[in-house]
Amino acid sequence: MVTREMRPALSRFWRDDRGLSIFLAALVAIIVVPALVPVGLPGRLVGDALVSVMLVSGAAAVADRPPALVIVSVITAAALLVRWTSWLFPAADLAVWREILTLATLMVLCGVVLALALRRGPITARRIQGAIAVYLLLGFIWAHAYELVALWHPGAFAGAVDGPLPWTYYSFVTLTTVGYGDITPVHPLARAVAVLEALTGQLYLAIMLARLVSLELQSRRDG
Repeated sequence: MVTREMRPALSRFWRDDRGLSIFLAALVAIIVVPALVPVGLPGRLVGDALVSVMLVSGAAAVADRPPALVIVSVITAAALLVRWTSWLFPAADLAVWREILTLATLMVLCGVVLALALRRGPITARRIQGAIAVYLLLGFIWAHAYELVALWHPGAFAGAVDGPLPWTYYSFVTLTTVGYGDITPVHPLARAVAVLEALTGQLYLAIMLARLVSLELQSRRDG
């Protein structure tokens, strides 16, 4: 997925924080672009293509760490294989594995971007954008968790769950504790996941703000 010749360029791309800014723009595109495409097959195709690009970028982010690169590449390749195979064989079991592998890849990617945003040094605008990207990644992670719950327990959610990208929408209104009420968790597992996401959204903002301030102060003390 990432060749030996590509590693130095990819490493420089992420090390000078340009990758964080572009990655944030890609995450925003994943939210906005599918909503502008006609509902149905075209919207799903565009959404899967954008998610695939996001997953591949995880391997690029660890291009200078060979052990991590192998692990991330294997997980990403498996997630992409299952995601695109599900177009040919839309079986329920394959859909479950698609969500499990995508969820695992996003969690690894979230950790990678978080480490890049919180490494020692002055806090730049691009590193703040990286912290925002982690927040959006959390929304996508919980969105796939909701879809996994819905696959395991049909009827776990009541309301407008048949529209385009319902889980991404529901995840972000829960993460930000907006809670419009048009989608309601009715299964105990669905409710537990919703509570955990709401807590994650609030704790992340408080902890991240404190961490960024402490890193900036430490950077100034170090001269």
